[in-house]
Amino acid sequence: MSNQTVLDIEVEVTVKDGDSSTQRGVLLESLAKRVLVALQHDYVNTSVRVTGCELDIIATDRQTGARVVVECKAYRDRTISADVLTKMLGNLVVHDFQSAWLITTARLGKDASGIVSNMQAKSIDKRQILRVYEPKELVELLVSIGQIKDPNQLELSDALQTLPNRTLLITDIGEFWAVSAIGQKSGVADTVIVLEARSGQQVTNPALVQQLSERDSNLRELRWISGEGEFAAVGALADASLKQELDNIASVPVADDWSDYRPARPEDFVGRDDLLKNIIGFFDEITTHKTSTRLLAIKAPSGWGKSSFLIKLRATCTLPKFRERVFLYAVDCRTASSPRYPELALKRCLDEAIKDGFISGDENACRVASAGRPFSDSSVQAILQQLREQNKVIVLFFDQFEEITTKQELSDLFIQIKMLCAAIESASENIVLGFSWKTDGSIPTDHPAYHVWHSFSDRRREFELPLFSRRDTSQLLTRLSKELKQPIEPGLRRLLSEHCQGYPWLLKKLCVHVFRVLQTQPARQRELLERALDVEALFRKDLADIDSVQIACLEKIAKDSPADHFKIAEQFGDPTIDALMQRRLVIRNAGKLVLYWDIFRDFVLSKQIPAIPTRYMPVSPPATAKRILESLSTTGQLSTLATKLGLENGTLDNVARDLVMMGVCQYDRKKKRLSLVHTSQRETLLAASRFFASHALLRKLVDQFGRGFRGVSLATVERTLACEFASQDYTKKTVHALTIRLIAWLQAFGIVSVDGANYMSHEVNQPLPLDFSKLRIGLRRSRGNKLFMGEAPPSRVLEVLTRLQAVGYSPKPTDRNPLYVLLSLRLISSTVKPLLIEKPPKGAETAWLASKVVAQHSVRVARDLIRNDQYVGALEIGEALESLAHRGVSEASKRRYGSGVLVWVNWLHDLTTGESISPL
Repeated sequence: MSNQTVLDIEVEVTVKDGDSSTQRGVLLESLAKRVLVALQHDYVNTSVRVTGCELDIIATDRQTGARVVVECKAYRDRTISADVLTKMLGNLVVHDFQSAWLITTARLGKDASGIVSNMQAKSIDKRQILRVYEPKELVELLVSIGQIKDPNQLELSDALQTLPNRTLLITDIGEFWAVSAIGQKSGVADTVIVLEARSGQQVTNPALVQQLSERDSNLRELRWISGEGEFAAVGALADASLKQELDNIASVPVADDWSDYRPARPEDFVGRDDLLKNIIGFFDEITTHKTSTRLLAIKAPSGWGKSSFLIKLRATCTLPKFRERVFLYAVDCRTASSPRYPELALKRCLDEAIKDGFISGDENACRVASAGRPFSDSSVQAILQQLREQNKVIVLFFDQFEEITTKQELSDLFIQIKMLCAAIESASENIVLGFSWKTDGSIPTDHPAYHVWHSFSDRRREFELPLFSRRDTSQLLTRLSKELKQPIEPGLRRLLSEHCQGYPWLLKKLCVHVFRVLQTQPARQRELLERALDVEALFRKDLADIDSVQIACLEKIAKDSPADHFKIAEQFGDPTIDALMQRRLVIRNAGKLVLYWDIFRDFVLSKQIPAIPTRYMPVSPPATAKRILESLSTTGQLSTLATKLGLENGTLDNVARDLVMMGVCQYDRKKKRLSLVHTSQRETLLAASRFFASHALLRKLVDQFGRGFRGVSLATVERTLACEFASQDYTKKTVHALTIRLIAWLQAFGIVSVDGANYMSHEVNQPLPLDFSKLRIGLRRSRGNKLFMGEAPPSRVLEVLTRLQAVGYSPKPTDRNPLYVLLSLRLISSTVKPLLIEKPPKGAETAWLASKVVAQHSVRVARDLIRNDQYVGALEIGEALESLAHRGVSEASKRRYGSGVLVWVNWLHDLTTGESISPL
């Protein structure tokens, strides 16, 4: 080995499987203690407890008497942060040390390097305060005191094509030099030879080499050899295996045509224009040195088009104005077959950049040492220099990243990914790593992928794919019309737009269904309009005419996804696989088989389609819909309904569409007839209630304010929901109208309640209306009854409440005020013919009534006044209520209203504490 070769020095503390990080630290501390002793330090102690912390090592310089504190960091997959240095310097000052040393197997991060540079710029006496031994400096120190042999002087066989990496292994059985050799075919490290660190002699004992290879070093995935003869056999085999794996790395697959379910061709892609611009802008920030971030993620739930977006992004990078600045290579992680995948993907990416002419160099000439040290070889260094000088950036994207989390044999892959991320981030070169991540999946917290993903959450730029806007949906439907070579009828276009609700996968599924139907039967457009499109039926149709063997094959591929093609063919035969591929239910990519969508895969395994939170906004008020539902028992003909109810045809059509979307009606537009899906009113109301209970906008409110939230102002509700509407699709006025209408529907089913002061509460565990007459509709609050005023005491209200539940209740004149209370609580529809909208749970009427009263705005105001001032009386409460209601009442009325509310506040207080509040 020439002494002129610039070596890349690494230090690793390796332990056996099952050993803790503490044992790793003990080994490094033991080495550091030997160094201190060799440098004539006395009183060397480890794990010293001082006030507020524990120090790794303290020692005293024998010559000067200076006290030294030493921090040891045995990291291997992250850099040293600035906090480590500032803490060390703090301990130095607080505990009266004269010097602080850092001995680390990891390199300094950017901020930590800045601190060291600042210290080195100071005077000599201040520079001595902090000493940092990174891997290179630590090795030089060990060489100078005779602990190890200079790595430049190691004698290596000319038969080995070694990389310029030298890794000092610190183990419980001694120190060793590990040298990796590269395969001529693969271009990545494939074998390791081991030498005694002190003598530099190669370790030829197979048992010892095997023992070292099983420790958790960054070289663990390579083949460890104990002699040159073994290298000839093992090295060639490893090289051939890695070359095959390298060749099997596959880019993200692309659809053959518009109706193919695979990721869309760039020309078929619609929408997400702003997101494309933002990501391209991020790449520009890198080349112009405006950001140090080198990691990014594209996030979205299943079926939202992450892979299609990647293909579009890749195509955008090839446009004339970008192709000289950005090269993007996207790989399909489902083709991964070993933990070496990350570094192999990086080599493939660099090779493709050379092959494409983006950078100059010999094809397949770049050499990647490892995931943790990807830039150590001179061939890669030359590429990095080109990128810097020419202001270019190379992006390696890992698509379907989370899809391999189920493969136990690939669990170490995520550790390699973590090391690659750390290396790319630390180098801060013009190389970027990107990941697509499915946000609706779940990964156990003890899985390596979970820690990899979250450990870099604050160090990556994240971009979230939005739902399709109305404009995006319209563009895709226009594309469908173009493919069909015929216009889509406005009714069908509207139906598809409403059914998809902005979900890209759902729109694509519906459009492909329509495309296939109308390709052969163009006249069936009107037939498709007759009823709600059944998405589950479309998935069942995929399985309808395949035999049992093919279904078993699908289930096996779904279970093992990504499944090995050879193993599946061995079990089910190539003809079965070919048949499924011809039907486009199965996709083959680089020796792996997957189902055409992960959503379809879930359906094959569970026989259920994913839950689709509805985003459809009804255009009709619930009162009109109720009138039509009540009339459908006698007639469904729209002309008859129009005459009977006095409604316009347009209004009827709007209500019909709403009821179809709720899943309670079928609408035959050709015959202009509307019919109920369910046989009973209860089943109809149950279906509609499920529709609104699962509404995406209600979920948004629950996510923000909590399940069972109380007293949220309608203005706040509107602001929250406004964020869910695309600003280019809806005006502020429209958003207000949509919000009010949705709340009216939620009120109708008792899912929410709104008090007189326009505060909304989420009602949980409410009984469903049993028939149409029980819908909570048409109860607009009059100006004179906006606030709960407590016109009758709790005992009288509970008495009337009990009688209301009995059959044949008829109000007495003395019931007037209790009924006013129940009306203000929105528990009855009228004081003339009172019917309970909501029945209290048997035996818990008092607590139930209290839960309704405590949410009233007037009660909250009174309680707040009393809480802040114990001398508040009925008049003060009445004046506060007047400021809310603006009724212009007399002082006597204020006192009466205040006294009435105070009685209820006193009752509530007594229920919870047993102590009453006396009115003043």
